[in-house]
Amino acid sequence: MELRIKVEAVFEDGRLQEHELGSWKRSPESLNPEAIGLLLEDAHAILNRLQKVAVTAQVQEVSETCRACPRCGKSRKIHDYRSRKLETLFGVVAVKAPRLRPCNCNDFATSKVTSLSWLSAVLPGRVTPELARLQAELGARHSFREAARLMNLFLPCKKQSHMTTRNRMGRAAKNIEQYALQPRRTEQQLDTGGNDLAVFVDGAHIRCRPEFQKRHLDVVVGRIEGSTNCVRFGLETSASLSVSAHIRAHLFEAGWRSGQAITVLTDGEPGLANHIRWAVDGRVTHILDWWHISMRIKHVENAVAGLHELTLGRNGVDKLTWLAERLRWLVWHGKTDRALEGVQNLSLRANASQDLTRADVCAAIQRVRKRCSVLHGYIENNARSYLTTAADAARVSLFPHRERRAASMILQMRGWERNAACAGHPEALTMSRS
Repeated sequence: MELRIKVEAVFEDGRLQEHELGSWKRSPESLNPEAIGLLLEDAHAILNRLQKVAVTAQVQEVSETCRACPRCGKSRKIHDYRSRKLETLFGVVAVKAPRLRPCNCNDFATSKVTSLSWLSAVLPGRVTPELARLQAELGARHSFREAARLMNLFLPCKKQSHMTTRNRMGRAAKNIEQYALQPRRTEQQLDTGGNDLAVFVDGAHIRCRPEFQKRHLDVVVGRIEGSTNCVRFGLETSASLSVSAHIRAHLFEAGWRSGQAITVLTDGEPGLANHIRWAVDGRVTHILDWWHISMRIKHVENAVAGLHELTLGRNGVDKLTWLAERLRWLVWHGKTDRALEGVQNLSLRANASQDLTRADVCAAIQRVRKRCSVLHGYIENNARSYLTTAADAARVSLFPHRERRAASMILQMRGWERNAACAGHPEALTMSRS
């Protein structure tokens, strides 16, 4: 059996061009599983020939249409023809594109511009956007060598290299960054009303794989919530041109205006809140998620519990457990200064139970002191960011893990107050507006 594939190109003026893409043969005597239907190699050849016919016909028609001057309608003279190779998703196509002389009615006629090329204006890099987007997509999901290998395997395009994939993905990332830095709305276009904005920010440190990369990544992601919309953003701090400008652009997109109050919720990392402060160039209300505070206290409690088991029966050991449990109550009720004193007292009392004859006890004491030091620094750095009442903290603690951040931000923004009848019973607290 033989299949002959032909295509017809019909132009706007009614002209008809017929092109033969090739033929496909299969002998019934040599039938085998590999000979059923079109193979990938056959598809590559057919798509490549079809692309050449389509691009050549399209360039020919557009070149004739562009000869008419857009101002006066007169036909412009052809300066010369230039051979160009266009890189497409289905192969490289060589075309001859004319360069036109400027019309006398155009401003270019009196300038130093001697010729105009529509093809250079449409495809300045001589690469179709579809090919560039696919290279950026695969380069972001795979290694550059793997992305080039996949394209060479499945597409009849020009043989790709990992360097080309890297460069084109870099250009795509730069264009996205420049687009993201442009505010979607200006301050004059924003109304003067509206509620305060809530910004949820979190960060992550991504370690590289030594065999593929040579640097680690610090990623910042966040969500900006307003009264009517929600905007999400994400960036890599070392690759971003300006972290504050990037966040500021997304704040404008969410409806923020200069001078408007912003509430930020983080896990206590100082750099995250500073990104928002630098973006708005002013003060922000910074509150913490109670879950992250509680987990840091839990680390100290676990270390003290391990030391208590090793030194059971000694004088003062039970006091360590009471001090660790006391820290949670102090932080819960916003008594920051007393909580800092309690952490220092716990560290000193743990060191007093030193036993040089037992290595496991010394290691447990060092573990308690280290975690106390971490908790002390965390409380000291975020002393002004706590939820001010135990009622607020109790309400937040009732929510599931995924909802705690949203709940604590809502409490801060909307001004929930504790029902007086439920004082002292966190599990019975109701949410009533002030």
